[in-house]
Amino acid sequence: MPPLSQIICIRLGFLALPGLVWLTKRYLIQQRKRFMVGQIRQFLIDVRLHMSLQGSLLLGLESLAKTTVETSVVYQRLQKRLQGSSARSGLDLLNQLADDLKSPQLLRVVQRVQAAQQSGGVSDVDQAIASVIEELNEEIGYQSEEQMQRLPLRITLLAMPFLLGPIVILLFYPLVDRILKTLSGVSIGGGF
Repeated sequence: MPPLSQIICIRLGFLALPGLVWLTKRYLIQQRKRFMVGQIRQFLIDVRLHMSLQGSLLLGLESLAKTTVETSVVYQRLQKRLQGSSARSGLDLLNQLADDLKSPQLLRVVQRVQAAQQSGGVSDVDQAIASVIEELNEEIGYQSEEQMQRLPLRITLLAMPFLLGPIVILLFYPLVDRILKTLSGVSIGGGF
Protein backbone atom coordinates (compact mmCIF):
# COMPACT_ATOMS: atom_id res chain seq x y z
CA MET A 1 0.00 0.00 0.00
CA PRO A 2 1.42 3.41 -0.96
CA PRO A 3 2.11 5.93 1.80
CA LEU A 4 -0.51 8.51 2.72
CA SER A 5 1.47 11.43 1.27
CA GLN A 6 1.61 9.70 -2.12
CA ILE A 7 -2.16 9.13 -2.07
CA ILE A 8 -2.75 12.80 -1.22
CA CYS A 9 -0.47 13.92 -4.06
CA ILE A 10 -2.32 11.69 -6.53
CA ARG A 11 -5.69 13.02 -5.39
CA LEU A 12 -4.48 16.63 -5.62
CA GLY A 13 -3.20 15.88 -9.11
CA PHE A 14 -6.63 14.61 -10.13
CA LEU A 15 -8.27 17.67 -8.59
CA ALA A 16 -5.87 20.02 -10.39
CA LEU A 17 -6.48 18.39 -13.78
CA PRO A 18 -9.90 20.05 -14.39
CA GLY A 19 -8.38 23.40 -13.41
CA LEU A 20 -5.60 22.97 -15.96
CA VAL A 21 -8.14 22.01 -18.63
CA TRP A 22 -10.19 25.10 -17.78
CA LEU A 23 -7.13 27.39 -17.91
CA THR A 24 -6.02 25.90 -21.23
CA LYS A 25 -9.50 26.33 -22.68
CA ARG A 26 -9.65 29.99 -21.59
CA TYR A 27 -6.20 30.63 -23.04
CA LEU A 28 -7.17 29.11 -26.39
CA ILE A 29 -10.41 31.11 -26.49
CA GLN A 30 -8.48 34.33 -25.84
CA GLN A 31 -5.96 33.48 -28.56
CA ARG A 32 -8.75 32.70 -31.01
CA LYS A 33 -10.41 36.05 -30.28
CA ARG A 34 -7.10 37.86 -30.61
CA PHE A 35 -6.25 36.37 -33.99
CA MET A 36 -9.84 36.39 -35.30
CA VAL A 37 -9.78 40.16 -35.81
CA GLY A 38 -6.83 39.92 -38.20
CA GLN A 39 -8.37 37.00 -40.06
CA ILE A 40 -11.66 38.82 -40.50
CA ARG A 41 -9.85 41.93 -41.71
CA GLN A 42 -7.98 39.90 -44.32
CA PHE A 43 -11.23 38.19 -45.30
CA LEU A 44 -12.96 41.54 -45.81
CA ILE A 45 -10.07 42.84 -47.91
CA ASP A 46 -10.38 39.76 -50.11
CA VAL A 47 -14.16 40.17 -50.27
CA ARG A 48 -13.77 43.77 -51.48
CA LEU A 49 -11.34 42.66 -54.17
CA HIS A 50 -13.51 39.79 -55.42
CA MET A 51 -16.68 41.84 -55.13
CA SER A 52 -15.23 44.57 -57.35
CA LEU A 53 -14.13 41.95 -59.89
CA GLN A 54 -17.41 40.01 -59.90
CA GLY A 55 -19.87 42.87 -59.52
CA SER A 56 -21.89 41.66 -56.52
CA LEU A 57 -21.34 40.52 -52.97
CA LEU A 58 -22.64 36.98 -53.48
CA LEU A 59 -20.60 36.41 -56.65
CA GLY A 60 -17.55 37.85 -54.91
CA LEU A 61 -17.96 35.49 -51.96
CA GLU A 62 -18.44 32.52 -54.28
CA SER A 63 -15.37 33.48 -56.29
CA LEU A 64 -13.37 33.93 -53.10
CA ALA A 65 -14.38 30.49 -51.82
CA LYS A 66 -13.42 28.83 -55.12
CA THR A 67 -10.06 30.52 -55.63
CA THR A 68 -8.64 30.86 -52.12
CA VAL A 69 -5.98 28.63 -50.65
CA GLU A 70 -6.26 30.27 -47.23
CA THR A 71 -6.76 27.82 -44.36
CA SER A 72 -8.05 30.12 -41.62
CA VAL A 73 -11.34 29.43 -39.85
CA VAL A 74 -13.20 32.20 -41.68
CA TYR A 75 -12.37 30.85 -45.14
CA GLN A 76 -13.12 27.26 -44.09
CA ARG A 77 -16.56 28.28 -42.80
CA LEU A 78 -17.22 30.19 -46.02
CA GLN A 79 -16.38 27.15 -48.11
CA LYS A 80 -18.56 24.87 -45.97
CA ARG A 81 -21.45 27.34 -46.13
CA LEU A 82 -21.23 27.54 -49.90
CA GLN A 83 -21.05 23.76 -50.33
CA GLY A 84 -24.25 22.97 -48.49
CA SER A 85 -26.08 26.26 -48.68
CA SER A 86 -28.68 27.82 -50.84
CA ALA A 87 -27.77 31.39 -49.97
CA ARG A 88 -30.03 33.83 -51.73
CA SER A 89 -27.73 36.77 -51.25
CA GLY A 90 -24.28 37.72 -50.08
CA LEU A 91 -25.84 39.37 -47.05
CA ASP A 92 -27.45 36.07 -46.00
CA LEU A 93 -24.13 34.31 -46.44
CA LEU A 94 -22.29 36.93 -44.34
CA ASN A 95 -24.99 36.66 -41.68
CA GLN A 96 -24.58 32.86 -41.58
CA LEU A 97 -20.80 33.28 -41.27
CA ALA A 98 -21.26 35.77 -38.42
CA ASP A 99 -23.54 33.31 -36.61
CA ASP A 100 -21.15 30.40 -37.17
CA LEU A 101 -18.11 32.29 -35.92
CA LYS A 102 -19.97 34.28 -33.24
CA SER A 103 -18.06 37.31 -34.46
CA PRO A 104 -19.20 40.82 -33.52
CA GLN A 105 -17.01 42.20 -36.31
CA LEU A 106 -18.85 40.22 -38.98
CA LEU A 107 -22.18 41.21 -37.42
CA ARG A 108 -21.10 44.84 -37.82
CA VAL A 109 -20.32 44.14 -41.47
CA VAL A 110 -23.76 42.58 -41.95
CA GLN A 111 -25.49 45.57 -40.40
CA ARG A 112 -23.52 48.07 -42.47
CA VAL A 113 -23.96 46.14 -45.72
CA GLN A 114 -27.68 45.81 -45.07
CA ALA A 115 -27.96 49.57 -44.52
CA ALA A 116 -25.85 50.24 -47.62
CA GLN A 117 -27.96 47.91 -49.78
CA GLN A 118 -31.14 49.63 -48.67
CA SER A 119 -29.75 53.05 -49.51
CA GLY A 120 -27.67 52.45 -52.61
CA GLY A 121 -25.78 50.00 -54.74
CA VAL A 122 -22.51 48.10 -54.96
CA SER A 123 -20.34 51.15 -54.32
CA ASP A 124 -22.14 51.80 -51.02
CA VAL A 125 -21.59 48.16 -50.00
CA ASP A 126 -17.90 48.56 -50.84
CA GLN A 127 -17.73 51.71 -48.72
CA ALA A 128 -19.46 49.93 -45.83
CA ILE A 129 -16.94 47.10 -45.94
CA ALA A 130 -14.08 49.60 -46.25
CA SER A 131 -15.27 51.45 -43.13
CA VAL A 132 -15.36 48.20 -41.14
CA ILE A 133 -11.85 47.36 -42.36
CA GLU A 134 -10.65 50.73 -41.05
CA GLU A 135 -12.27 50.02 -37.68
CA LEU A 136 -10.59 46.61 -37.59
CA ASN A 137 -7.24 48.25 -38.37
CA GLU A 138 -7.76 50.53 -35.38
CA GLU A 139 -8.77 47.59 -33.20
CA ILE A 140 -5.63 45.70 -34.22
CA GLY A 141 -3.59 48.80 -33.37
CA TYR A 142 -5.19 48.99 -29.93
CA GLN A 143 -4.49 45.29 -29.36
CA SER A 144 -0.85 45.81 -30.31
CA GLU A 145 -0.53 48.77 -27.94
CA GLU A 146 -2.12 46.75 -25.15
CA GLN A 147 0.31 43.89 -25.75
CA MET A 148 3.22 46.33 -25.70
CA GLN A 149 2.03 47.77 -22.39
CA ARG A 150 1.87 44.29 -20.86
CA LEU A 151 5.33 43.34 -22.10
CA PRO A 152 7.37 44.91 -19.24
CA LEU A 153 5.24 43.10 -16.65
CA ARG A 154 5.69 39.79 -18.43
CA ILE A 155 9.45 40.29 -18.71
CA THR A 156 9.61 41.17 -15.03
CA LEU A 157 7.62 38.10 -14.04
CA LEU A 158 9.85 35.88 -16.16
CA ALA A 159 13.04 37.41 -14.74
CA MET A 160 11.86 37.41 -11.11
CA PRO A 161 13.04 33.86 -10.24
CA PHE A 162 16.53 34.72 -11.45
CA LEU A 163 16.60 38.04 -9.60
CA LEU A 164 15.03 36.93 -6.33
CA GLY A 165 18.05 34.98 -5.09
CA PRO A 166 20.59 37.80 -5.57
CA ILE A 167 18.15 40.35 -4.11
CA VAL A 168 17.67 38.29 -0.96
CA ILE A 169 21.42 37.84 -0.61
CA LEU A 170 22.08 41.57 -1.02
CA LEU A 171 19.37 42.50 1.49
CA PHE A 172 20.24 40.01 4.20
CA TYR A 173 24.01 39.65 3.79
CA PRO A 174 24.90 42.54 6.15
CA LEU A 175 22.55 41.16 8.81
CA VAL A 176 23.88 37.62 8.50
CA ASP A 177 27.47 38.92 8.48
CA ARG A 178 26.93 40.85 11.72
CA ILE A 179 25.28 37.88 13.39
CA LEU A 180 28.16 35.60 12.40
CA LYS A 181 30.76 38.11 13.57
CA THR A 182 28.92 38.63 16.86
CA LEU A 183 28.68 34.90 17.48
CA SER A 184 32.36 34.36 16.74
CA GLY A 185 33.43 37.27 18.96
CA VAL A 186 35.10 39.23 16.19
CA SER A 187 32.65 42.08 16.19
CA ILE A 188 34.21 45.49 16.66
CA GLY A 189 32.20 48.58 17.48
CA GLY A 190 29.29 46.77 18.94
CA GLY A 191 26.13 45.38 17.52
CA PHE A 192 23.33 46.66 15.48
